[in-house]
Amino acid sequence: MNERRALIHIKSLIKARRRELPSPVDNEPPIDSVKALQHIKTLARAAQDSTDMDLAQKHIEMILTLVDKALPRTRKGIR
Repeated sequence: MNERRALIHIKSLIKARRRELPSPVDNEPPIDSVKALQHIKTLARAAQDSTDMDLAQKHIEMILTLVDKALPRTRKGIR
């Protein structure tokens, strides 16, 4: 039973480490907050006016990407 707990602990450590590794988005410089808000406003209005749920979901994903680029990441990934 102790070996099983140790294995589970090791797996959880590996998963946590993967989450801490920088992604390609982290290497890009943050964009201007005002410019990001302008893009977010445009995408949000387009998503609001859209009747196509797939298109609206793409707009939401782009909004989240812009937010990730505009807000600096802290050490543990918490904003």
